[in-house]
Amino acid sequence: MREVGVDKVLDRSRASLPDLVWNAAALEGTNYTLAEVKTLLGGVIVGDKSLEDAEQIIAPSEGYSLVNEFVCDGGFTLGKNISDRLHGLVARHEPPRVDISGAKAQ
Repeated sequence: MREVGVDKVLDRSRASLPDLVWNAAALEGTNYTLAEVKTLLGGVIVGDKSLEDAEQIIAPSEGYSLVNEFVCDGGFTLGKNISDRLHGLVARHEPPRVDISGAKAQ
């Protein structure tokens, strides 16, 4: 297998970002087309979409960007701290979970 440098990996990651985000959003049930995802990631609000749907697009995009930052800085190792930070960023708009006893999950 041919070794690829970090710059090439980051270029591919950035080029794939709209597709990755669209797929993640589609799994969450967000009703955005790939073209609309590209528009939103370009900084333009899609007029007939809700704020909640836009947040479902932007949050994973920010997660992928954070991973790219870690890789650029040479500080990416998948561990609990990074996993928790990514999850907190990506899932910050999700409603809090409630366990079956009715108490808020932590």
